Amino acid sequence: MNLAQLAKDLPEDTNTVSNEVEFYFEDSDSSSKETLTEGQKYVLELLKTGENVFISGSAGTGKSYVLRKFIQQTSNVVVTASTGIAAVNVEGCTLHSLLSLPIGVIDEHIRLSDKTYNDLFFTAVAKLKPVSVLVIDEISMVRADIFAFVCNVIKYIEYKYSSRIQLVLCGDFFQLPPVVCGTDRKWIEKLFPNNRQAWAFNTDAWKRMNIKTVVLNESVRQKDSVFVEALNCIRTGDFSGLYFINSNRSTSDHTEQLYICGKNATANQYNSYELGKIQSPEYRFNIKICGNVQESDIACEKVLTLKVGARVLIIANDISKEYVNGDTGTVNAINNEQVFVLLDRTKRTVIVKKNTWEKYDYFAETESFKGVKGGKKIKIKKGIVGTYTQIPLRLGWAVTVHKSQGQTFDNAKLLHSEYWSCGQLYVALSRCRTISGICFNTPIDGREVLCSRDVINFYNRCLLED
Repeated sequence: MNLAQLAKDLPEDTNTVSNEVEFYFEDSDSSSKETLTEGQKYVLELLKTGENVFISGSAGTGKSYVLRKFIQQTSNVVVTASTGIAAVNVEGCTLHSLLSLPIGVIDEHIRLSDKTYNDLFFTAVAKLKPVSVLVIDEISMVRADIFAFVCNVIKYIEYKYSSRIQLVLCGDFFQLPPVVCGTDRKWIEKLFPNNRQAWAFNTDAWKRMNIKTVVLNESVRQKDSVFVEALNCIRTGDFSGLYFINSNRSTSDHTEQLYICGKNATANQYNSYELGKIQSPEYRFNIKICGNVQESDIACEKVLTLKVGARVLIIANDISKEYVNGDTGTVNAINNEQVFVLLDRTKRTVIVKKNTWEKYDYFAETESFKGVKGGKKIKIKKGIVGTYTQIPLRLGWAVTVHKSQGQTFDNAKLLHSEYWSCGQLYVALSRCRTISGICFNTPIDGREVLCSRDVINFYNRCLLED
């Protein structure tokens, strides 16, 4: 069953979201040599109109790629993301870091630890007032209260200063949801009684922003059309795609497989166990932090422990393109400054040296117009406020679903019995380029295909409005 079929089963909804949507279906004969697909070109043209846009689509359709193209062509743009890893990928900063947001639910009725709501609000107003475009990547993981806060700030700026800010969102709500835990849960349920999962799209703020949704659907990661169709079924909660997945996946263990776990504890335990089995000297690399870098900004290991023979996952791109983010391999030599890794993909040994990640922030600068008396213009400049340096490796026997998001692997073994949240199974399955690269022991049961009904309803409303 696809989205169109699901739409027929929906009850009439008197609270239909009043957002425009365009589903762009690709020509299967389009040239793969082009830098951008036709759908991506369409998105770029739409973004240039200044409309508020949500770029969506399944995993591997090039959402982040087209977003980066837009950012390169745009001035006065501030780029943010929901997580530190996502922020590194788009060379921006986290939303919390940009707006100095505290941990916990943000609302004017909630007592905050060290700042009042008004303090936070007007700090955010001052930060965003000079901005022309605000980008938020991995929007699916931005909690409803955070999204509502940002939209309220934008609307205030538009009303008070007649200064419009274009909002550009990127992500897929069928993937990982916002994290709501502990005491935050009771506040979310009180503030958003019909939005228990705290989705950004399921807020009044989303409706007020008049966001146009564009869904890309041509996979540039997987080329097997049957595999892509099976993944799309699972993405939308249709377990009929499991027959192909269960029937064609690999059942053979081999050394190049990366375990994708549902829990941090499982991944850490498995990596530690496998490392402990290796009888060779241990090397430790400590992170070096300079400037304003918070724990949530760091996208690498603070202390990296390696041995010759260890399986590793590379978490940064090489300038000379000898390796890429997501490559896996085996350590075959180590010294104090670099690690030699035999890559699974190329069967060549590469030298992995220390990598420096930069933390960015955005600042307003006043520029004078040449030849115009008193003519001034405020521009947004991106600056480096901190750096951290580390060998860009993680132990590569196991990784969590959350840390795998946005990456592509050749081989992975799924511990699917641990997947407890909507979207986790789909994210894990879609990390691999081919079905033959996916391994798991016991077949996936239909009850494990978890998908939020709210998300299905949202995309179906978009489809019906097209």
